[in-house]
Amino acid sequence: MEIAYVILLDGELYNYTRRLQTNLSRLVNTKQALQLEPHITVKYGFEIKDISPFEKYFDQLVNSIHPFTIRLNKINYFEPNVAFLDIEKNKDLTNLHSNILEFLDKNHSIKPSEFEGPSFHFHTTLAYKDLSSEDFIKVKNYLKNESPNYKYSVSKMAIYILLSQEDKWFIYKIGSLK
Repeated sequence: MEIAYVILLDGELYNYTRRLQTNLSRLVNTKQALQLEPHITVKYGFEIKDISPFEKYFDQLVNSIHPFTIRLNKINYFEPNVAFLDIEKNKDLTNLHSNILEFLDKNHSIKPSEFEGPSFHFHTTLAYKDLSSEDFIKVKNYLKNESPNYKYSVSKMAIYILLSQEDKWFIYKIGSLK
């Protein structure tokens, strides 16, 4: 079993993200990003045996954080073949990410993944995994005319869970920031 900690998007940004994901799916038949609710990952998935201590930590975490503002104003890309909405790094996001990593390492000996830590790149995925190089070029051409400009107050986080490698990720629990 694996879990991940994420930020849920507000209605306007959620709708914008879903519209882009749907349009990309229709353009090049990419479906992978549509299988998850749009979100911003703050801790990538990690293996656990018992969810109880991680759920307890999550409850404490959301009760200790006040809503904070995030901004995004561009679309960007990772190799190989990942399109995403680029979230501006800020102190609140960085501290949240660092605090989670520190807690997991100190209390459960769970180390950060290779992409986590000071250089972590916050984003919301638009398309990935099921894109050929040719389709990725089509996606980039489609997205070049998009100029997102969003600012919103983060008010909800969630735990995503993957019960087994044969299953799909789903939202296990939602918590409201205080």
